[in-house]
Amino acid sequence: MTKAIDTLKKHKLKVTPGRLELLSLLQNNKNAVSQSVIQNEFKEMDRVTLYRILGAFQEKGIIHKITDENGVSHFAVCKDECSSHGHKHHHIHFECDNCNTIFCVDTPELELGHLSNYTVRELDIKAKGICDSCQ
Repeated sequence: MTKAIDTLKKHKLKVTPGRLELLSLLQNNKNAVSQSVIQNEFKEMDRVTLYRILGAFQEKGIIHKITDENGVSHFAVCKDECSSHGHKHHHIHFECDNCNTIFCVDTPELELGHLSNYTVRELDIKAKGICDSCQ
């Protein structure tokens, strides 16, 4: 929980039990967490409060949202470069055809976000296939 407290303070968000628990869940998960999993984990929390917390985390650059091909939202923790001024994570989201897990895959070999004659505000590249665990 110390990591979550530090993150909330760094991004100038009030430390509340709900924010701490939700951020800890996301930080302790190496993959993107689906909205349904989050809702099941936080059944006792009012749905509006839950969405407000997720929205505040996105706005501050703490998490980012990935929408799968079925329209289901998944959330993953951002890298340190992200802030309330913008998300700077330029990576691929990989979705496994077998287990439906979504992974954030860093691809340093790709020059993502640098397109001549264009100003890139946001980049969303998705790949589908079979993950290591399912092969």
